[in-house]
Amino acid sequence: DTQYMRNITVFVNNTQVYQYPTSGNIPVTPRVITPDPPLRGRVIKLSRTTSGYVGLCELQLDGCQSDRYGAGCQQTCSAGCQSDTCDSIAGDCTCNSGWTGSQCR
Repeated sequence: DTQYMRNITVFVNNTQVYQYPTSGNIPVTPRVITPDPPLRGRVIKLSRTTSGYVGLCELQLDGCQSDRYGAGCQQTCSAGCQSDTCDSIAGDCTCNSGWTGSQCR
């Protein structure tokens, strides 16, 4: 029953990323929530403003491989990054010797 998600707000580290409708029909299809801009966080919280059950069947978190970053993981980390790894949002990394800047270019 999709009504279990009514009045639910989704937070990532206290930043609201989605609010389910408080009235009307709630879609039966799975809801994909894509924060824009992307968020980095450790805590995902579902908060309900009314009493009742919350229906959550599956939670999937997606991120980039260690050598990719940006929206849709379309960017490749600089060759100057140690271990070819960088921040999944901005591409910042620790530089190998001879490389400089936040993205080691």
